[in-house]
Amino acid sequence: MFDIKDYASDYNTELKTFVVKMGLRKTIFNIMIPLSVLGFGSFLTYNFIHHFPPGRIIINTIPFILLIIVAYSMYQRKPILYYLAIIDGLMLIKAICGIIGSTFFK
Repeated sequence: MFDIKDYASDYNTELKTFVVKMGLRKTIFNIMIPLSVLGFGSFLTYNFIHHFPPGRIIINTIPFILLIIVAYSMYQRKPILYYLAIIDGLMLIKAICGIIGSTFFK
């Protein structure tokens, strides 16, 4: 996600980042979204095998859903501040959901 925010400037300066080599669309739709869905599936499998409470599973599902939505929305160009806020916001939401899930649902 961090390379996507710099895609335009990296492309113009001919910097060969992963996103520039693969292309923006392929990176989002062939790598980011499938890996997010695979991670979500692994998360659900692990939770059901270890019998986690439903509340914890639901709370910790929120970051995965937001990650998929954000990855899909990154195809449209936005200002750099938007990308920084969204990426940092996702990390903050993941931390908050993890804390809530482990504190309130035992």
